[in-house]
Amino acid sequence: MEKEIGKMQEKINCESTSVWVYDEDENVIYPFFCTGPKSQELKQVVLKPGEGVCGYVIEHNESVIINHVEEDSRWKATVDEITGYKTKNIICLPIEIDGFVYGCVEFLNKYDGDFDQADIDACKEIVQFMADHI
Repeated sequence: MEKEIGKMQEKINCESTSVWVYDEDENVIYPFFCTGPKSQELKQVVLKPGEGVCGYVIEHNESVIINHVEEDSRWKATVDEITGYKTKNIICLPIEIDGFVYGCVEFLNKYDGDFDQADIDACKEIVQFMADHI
């Protein structure tokens, strides 16, 4: 899975990727896999359902594109404060199997401009791969 995520990160030309998992028993969302700067720091972040972009995506089972995070209420600035990372833009896709959202995949900081629908469409490949291997 890590190899496929790395290929997708290269394909859409972004700085970082993270896979978040929803733990139904503990009722939290946590980073399962991270790449890029500050990935070790990100592993200490835990979100509540509905919190941040990941929480929104998991709760609504909806992919999102946010090209100016500071202008979007779903973005949780404290994650950047905890990690020391500077998030500029995000795409985030839910990992859904048989109607249950297990988590999400987040791609951050596109190198060459804004994320768009073509990036979401391309990333659906990795999301389906992950859903098939959970």
